[in-house]
Amino acid sequence: MSQTVTFVDGQTAVVRDPKTVPVKVRRVWEHANAPLGSIAFDIKGRFTDEEDQKREFAKASMAHPELVDAQKDASILALVESWSYGEVSQAVLESLPAYAYDKLAEVCEPLAREMSPNFQMETDPKADVPAGTPTGPVSVDSVSAGMPIPSTPFTTTPPISQ
Repeated sequence: MSQTVTFVDGQTAVVRDPKTVPVKVRRVWEHANAPLGSIAFDIKGRFTDEEDQKREFAKASMAHPELVDAQKDASILALVESWSYGEVSQAVLESLPAYAYDKLAEVCEPLAREMSPNFQMETDPKADVPAGTPTGPVSVDSVSAGMPIPSTPFTTTPPISQ
């Protein structure tokens, strides 16, 4: 269900239900998340302690703020259906007042995780499935198993106005 966000200046934005995001738009969001997902996957392979993984991911996010910005922008652009600032576009997003951008990032961050497709495969219970074969839903969140990807880097770096 869509929700309306009202900003301090009286302007508004309509944020759509993440399950209704058009595939074409979701793909842009997925592509923006891929670099941070790759970094997180690499960190998970090099560090076994969860606190070490979180610390290393925070360091990587701070070293590459452009990736965090791209991810945040893509989440907002995918989830905002309309706003009173004009056309929903990268150019308008970059000209939003900081308070509007920050509020949209806050609202969109938890919703972004729900845009991930469910790659769960139906399996025949009588089929011979090799040990260790994944049989449940596979998403960026399940691959990361607790790593702050793709959407929690919002909280690892301070908001950056463009």
